[in-house]
Amino acid sequence: GDDPATAHLGVVRVLQVLRLFRLETAEHALLLWVPVSHGVRHQMRLVKLVLAILLVAHVGACMWAYIDLVDSTGADSWMDQYGVRGATPLTQYVSALYWAFATLTSVGYGDVSAYTNWERVLSILMIVVGAMLFALTVGRLSAAAQELNANKLKMRKKILSINQFVKVRNLPGDLRKRTREYYDYVVHSSNGLLDEAKLLADMSPALRRAISLHLNRSILDSVPIFKFGGTGFQTFIVAKLRPVICLQAEYVVVAGEWLTEMYFVRSGKVQVVDSDGVVTTTLDPGSFFAEQWLLDRQRATASVRCATHVELYALHRDTMAELQEAFPEFEGTIRKVSQLRLLHKKIRDMRRTQSMKFGGAGAALAGGGGHGHGHGRTASDGGTEVVPPPYGYPSWAQVRGAT
Repeated sequence: GDDPATAHLGVVRVLQVLRLFRLETAEHALLLWVPVSHGVRHQMRLVKLVLAILLVAHVGACMWAYIDLVDSTGADSWMDQYGVRGATPLTQYVSALYWAFATLTSVGYGDVSAYTNWERVLSILMIVVGAMLFALTVGRLSAAAQELNANKLKMRKKILSINQFVKVRNLPGDLRKRTREYYDYVVHSSNGLLDEAKLLADMSPALRRAISLHLNRSILDSVPIFKFGGTGFQTFIVAKLRPVICLQAEYVVVAGEWLTEMYFVRSGKVQVVDSDGVVTTTLDPGSFFAEQWLLDRQRATASVRCATHVELYALHRDTMAELQEAFPEFEGTIRKVSQLRLLHKKIRDMRRTQSMKFGGAGAALAGGGGHGHGHGRTASDGGTEVVPPPYGYPSWAQVRGAT
């Protein structure tokens, strides 16, 4: 309008719009309580940046029109020079907004220019604000791009290090392929969170225990022996379990080796293989193996091979000693389970012997039972599948001779 009093009141209301910039603080508080993915967060930042530019342009346009109304020098203003003095308010606002964007994003095009001193002062301020907005925009976009690609950059550096390692060490083609496949699987299975252990280490003990219990809830619920000690036992053991990832066809244990760890299957399937390479048992998630060899400090009497890509948890012999000291009943429970499996193994061997003696008559009896070196639900039990030997040996006889 043409009333100065109304114009003054309008400018005050326009300046109050700048309070919207306080939403930044509210957004930070909201993100602490509402889980938002990185992609959505970057989109929100881009939207905020666009809204900030629009808001500054709107305030600048209003101030541009306000100067024309209150300037008392009598000189022709930009409205007279641009020919919009008698135009509709919408035309005047669009013209002022055009000047604001042209000044913010560049130095203007000359068609809408400053003619009075106050217009020149406002133009200078808009040019400075435009330069600051440009710097802010570039900085925000660069930071967003770096944050989006942070994990990718880490993975790329890791891959470059691996490639350099296999080249410098002159690894054969098969080992190079397996090494690259391993790290590729590790990166994708962890969704790029290569520093998960470091993140947990930086947390307070109480928070770390709570998160560890949550992350390992599936393995705690699926392994029966993890339930006997209650929350105290579970809190203790989850801090001691070491995650292990193995690829398909890799051997976790080879018969004849001395072991320092027992293993729990978190995901995937493993096969128990006898000294002739025959698969005797396939173990599902929730199963565990190698505990008898570890407790009795004896060599492994069977091999354990990954039927698929497998995620395991390893429990070290030293940790077993700590568990036995803190929870004496733990060793007794483990040994009872092992004795039960040994009994199943003997029954299975007897059925297999009967099957060999009587042909098909004993085959029906050989269908049940477990294996003496693994515990848990079995996906299949049979002695018909023969798998290749480990470490590139041409035959299982050479494996037996080497170990």
